Amino acid sequence: MRLSGGLGGAICQRHGYGENSGLAKCGERCDEHIRDYAERLLRELQLQIEDKTPGRVLIQLMFMRRGADSLLELYDSVRKTGEPLDHLSYSHPAIFMVEYALAQVMIENGVYPDIVLGTSLGEFASCAVAGVIDWETALELVAAQADVVQQTCEPGGMIAIVSDPAMFEQTVELHAHTELAAVNFHSHFVVSGTAEGIRQAEAFLTQTRIAHQVLPVRFGFHSASIDAAETAYKSYLKGIKFNRPQVKQISGLYGMGITSLSSDYVWDAVRHPIRFLEAIQRLSPSEHICVDLGPSGTLANFTKHLWKAVSGSGVYSVLSPFQKDLDRLESTIRRIQQE
Repeated sequence: MRLSGGLGGAICQRHGYGENSGLAKCGERCDEHIRDYAERLLRELQLQIEDKTPGRVLIQLMFMRRGADSLLELYDSVRKTGEPLDHLSYSHPAIFMVEYALAQVMIENGVYPDIVLGTSLGEFASCAVAGVIDWETALELVAAQADVVQQTCEPGGMIAIVSDPAMFEQTVELHAHTELAAVNFHSHFVVSGTAEGIRQAEAFLTQTRIAHQVLPVRFGFHSASIDAAETAYKSYLKGIKFNRPQVKQISGLYGMGITSLSSDYVWDAVRHPIRFLEAIQRLSPSEHICVDLGPSGTLANFTKHLWKAVSGSGVYSVLSPFQKDLDRLESTIRRIQQE
């Protein structure tokens, strides 16, 4: 089973992708497509600047402001480990590119998924791997979402809280200022909201010494804080064809298996709460091996907490804040091939 996570774990660090030819080639294809998409967008908007710089150069300049020539290089750049990659124009397509490329490398090495499960932005990679949409369309949907949210929504944020999710409804300092964005396991949940709401919630959590982490996200996904983007994004989704999944797909949005999707689902996946706890409980740890392809391995950690009582359950993550990810990728493939 493949797990694809989303927002909240994007960091900029060196992963050594160039050392894996399959990963590099897939990443380069995605990178070239996002450039072409951006150029088309510039033409459609009839963006004009005084020196009439060509669209490709404009996109190049956008990446170079972050010290890289492309999204692939940006995600693979030599920077201080843990630096947040929190600008949606970079983080959205970069997360998708890495997750999808990792899935393709595993498939090329004979490790095929029998189930895919995505949460939040990871739903796009899940849909692409399952054949619901092609990867080019998925990448464009991700990029368009980033653009619309940044243009229409006020800044917000998200906080991961290490406590019983029931605490949210029981604590006025939380539910008065934020919304429940995710329930990941029995002692971990996420809240989301406006910048002011997040500020007040964080102040309460700090004062009461409740373990928490403000996530590297500039907007309040999975809350009403991004409702301003709904109309424009759904308009963009018109005409997109969604196929039936070719691989069993479990929805992080619904917390259950799905057999068909509509354009509304693509919006709802980032607007409504994540039900990862319900989703992962649909699976038997004695029958499945889970591989987390997300940017920080958080879904693997959640799954380990839920499956810890079952001996022999296989849960792997490829990416982590501690690097050596190429070694982890190759090691994971070898271990799964041996099982």
